Amino acid sequence: MRERLCGLDLYRSLAILMITVLHVNWQHCGLIYTPGLPRSVYVSGLFIEYLCFAGVNCFAMLSGYLSGAANMDYGRSWLGRVASFWLKMTLWSVILYLAVVFCLPGGGNYRFDYRSTFFPFAGPYWYINAYFVLMVLMPVLNRGLAACSDKSLLVLSAALFVFTSVFPAFGLESAELAVAGGYSAVWLAVCYIYGCAIRRLAHYMLGVRNINLILASLLALSVGVPFMCDFAGGKWMLFYHSPFCVVEAAALMLLLLQVKIKSGWLVKAVSFVSVNSLGVYLVQTHPFIWNNYVVRTNPELYPCIKMAGYFIAVVLILEIAGLAFNFVVDRCYRLIVSPILMARHKT
Repeated sequence: MRERLCGLDLYRSLAILMITVLHVNWQHCGLIYTPGLPRSVYVSGLFIEYLCFAGVNCFAMLSGYLSGAANMDYGRSWLGRVASFWLKMTLWSVILYLAVVFCLPGGGNYRFDYRSTFFPFAGPYWYINAYFVLMVLMPVLNRGLAACSDKSLLVLSAALFVFTSVFPAFGLESAELAVAGGYSAVWLAVCYIYGCAIRRLAHYMLGVRNINLILASLLALSVGVPFMCDFAGGKWMLFYHSPFCVVEAAALMLLLLQVKIKSGWLVKAVSFVSVNSLGVYLVQTHPFIWNNYVVRTNPELYPCIKMAGYFIAVVLILEIAGLAFNFVVDRCYRLIVSPILMARHKT
């Protein structure tokens, strides 16, 4: 089981790396939308965009894989889970605010946002906002999915794929569908169902002959087809509920489920990154850090010869800062909040 979890740890670690690379590629370096870019820089940036756009789907599918089999009810356990997440996000907001004010140039002018701090589901992080709603839906989703046979779950996943991904790709979408390009609780719930389906059906799929060759081909096609079509002219499929992003996230999960890591230090390293990956997202999307450090500031670095080293450095800085902050917040949470919750639970 530990080897199997290592594959999922690697999956989550790659997902947060994809999201970070995506932000640096688009927002910081502007490798697609900066006028007058050399063709080689534009093509490289476009390929990175399609390669990494599935990162958010990976996170939501992983939630379904890990939590979709849990027998949840709207009782004390569920309420404690929601409250714990709420309190941790509140602590995150306070610590990040202090770090911005006392450690970053210009941060002293940043105002404390009481609303988003104490009501983090109304804050600046769209994924956190949507995930709070998903947590409310989890017991219902889990009960419903548990009642489905394997065949019914496969049919449900296929229907969702057609109506929320394939049809919108050809303009057959209405606002009432509420997937909003993937920036919504509805889309996270759809990916959650996909993750649960993969958990239930993985042993069938992985038993198919030459499955790894099939999965590798699907990965190549899910990145290569929209990239080549886009390269031919016009933006296409750059949204989370793109059928290509869904296929990429699912194929990557099935491949990494089979990964076995035997090196002890590598297991610990991947596990550390996986456990603290949420911090990487929260640090780089904090409003002050996003507006002053992540959004593009260095267009003079073109062409690509000067860009590569800088690009890697920015990604590493954001990753390391996020992992370190999450480690600190987690320790503070265990020292301050967890004992209080434990005491209240005993009483």
